[in-house]
Amino acid sequence: MANGANPGKPLIASDRVEGTPVYDQQGKAVGTIKRLMIGKMTGRVAYAVMSFGGFLDPHEYAIPWDKLTYDPALAGYRTDISESELRGCPQWAPSWD
Repeated sequence: MANGANPGKPLIASDRVEGTPVYDQQGKAVGTIKRLMIGKMTGRVAYAVMSFGGFLDPHEYAIPWDKLTYDPALAGYRTDISESELRGCPQWAPSWD
């Protein structure tokens, strides 16, 4: 399972994913997972809300779950989406819940 926090275990609790760092392909930290959005009917993670931009100017964006891969060496997720592409993603809004 590519998106688990421990490759030896097939499942992870959502509260263990929240707050996990996200890195770009070069290993630079680009944000953290704020929450997971799960389809009510499918039970599958549709996307993660990722927060980045700092304490004073935080931004939250919806990142497709399949664009995140857990990297045990970093204890975080990697994405192939660049920071400039992240800024072009839909900004998450509470009305999406």
